[in-house]
Amino acid sequence: MKTEGNFKNKAYSVIKAKIINCELMPRSILDQTALMQEIGVSRTPIREAIHALEQEGLVVIMPRRAVIVSSISLNELEHIYTVREALEPLIVRLATPAAEKSELEKFHRIFSGGQTDYQVFCRNDFLLHSYFVSRTGNPYLIRLMENVLSQNLRVVVMGAKIPDRLTDSNREHVDVIERMLANDAEGAEAAMRRHIASAKKVASIVNTIL
Repeated sequence: MKTEGNFKNKAYSVIKAKIINCELMPRSILDQTALMQEIGVSRTPIREAIHALEQEGLVVIMPRRAVIVSSISLNELEHIYTVREALEPLIVRLATPAAEKSELEKFHRIFSGGQTDYQVFCRNDFLLHSYFVSRTGNPYLIRLMENVLSQNLRVVVMGAKIPDRLTDSNREHVDVIERMLANDAEGAEAAMRRHIASAKKVASIVNTIL
C-alpha cells in the first residue's frame, strides 16, 4: 500500500520531468486538477510536490495559489554557466581515471551516431553529464550539479531545436569522450571547456525564448 510520501514523490517526479523537458513551458500555469487526474493522486501530494519544486526554483507560487513554471532570466543563465564553466571541466578531469570504458564506449556510439531526434538527444545529454559527475565520487559535486543540470536541461531542450546545434553538440561530446577513452584527463578538461563555451552561446539565443 502506497504512503502519502510515495504519492508526493510520484507527483514530484512527474511534474519535474514535464518542466525540465519543456512539456510545461516557462511562464505556463500549472493545471493542478489536470495533474491530479493524470498522475492519479489527490491534491495534497500535488501541493507538496509543488512546494519542493519551488525550493528548486522550477515553479513560482503566486497569490491565490496559482502556480507558474519559472522562466530563466539572463541573470540566471549567467549563474548557471558560471557554475558549469568552473566545475564541468574539473568534473571530467576527475572522472577520466574512474570512468568505465564500457560506459564511455556506449556513449561514444550514441553521440557519434548523429542523433537527430532532439528529445532523444536531450535525454542522452543529461545522462552523459550526470554520468561524468557520478564518476567523481564527490557527493558535494553530485548534489550541486543535480540541480544545475536539471535547470540547464530546459535550455538544452530549446537549444536542440536551433539549426545545426545537434550536429555541433554531438561532435563536442564525442571529442570529450574520446579523450577520456585515451585517459587524457587534461585533454578531456579542455574539450569540455570548449563544449561549455559553445553551449553558452546557444543559451544566449534560447534566453529570448525562455
